[in-house]
Amino acid sequence: MLIGLRWYYRANRIRQLFLLLLFFGAGVILFYAVQMSVAPAHDTLFHRLLYIVIPSSVLAVILYWLKSLIERRQFLVGIKSSPLFDSTPEYYFDDDVVKMTSDHSKTESSWAIYMKTVSTPEGALMFHQKRLFGWLPKTAFTSEADYNRFLDLLAAKTKHSKLG
Repeated sequence: MLIGLRWYYRANRIRQLFLLLLFFGAGVILFYAVQMSVAPAHDTLFHRLLYIVIPSSVLAVILYWLKSLIERRQFLVGIKSSPLFDSTPEYYFDDDVVKMTSDHSKTESSWAIYMKTVSTPEGALMFHQKRLFGWLPKTAFTSEADYNRFLDLLAAKTKHSKLG
């Protein structure tokens, strides 16, 4: 499942870049306010920018790294607390419905509930909601031909893209 999470982040790089820029902007505002209150009047613009941009960049990277660690931890805690943890669901795909059975549940849904799908070299992400996905590893399929048929079905039934 962690492989799926890694591909989820790659599929949402625009969002990740936006967050990094947001952290950088917050750092610029913070360090600008500090610099303007303590800097001597004879400092050049270059020195002021240097003292603002470098700490802001470091702060943005640290905040982004902490955000990633916290999200990963929350994801793992959420997965481990699920009753489906340590069970292996079985999926059945056809032209009309997607069926999933496990030890605890049995569902049948139409292809319309999947907002988008993303295929990767290691498997496929199937998004039920904007930030909620199901991960189907390539190794879950009995053969390469089955996996390719599955990808063709995804492309036909959903808004589909490829990564990697």
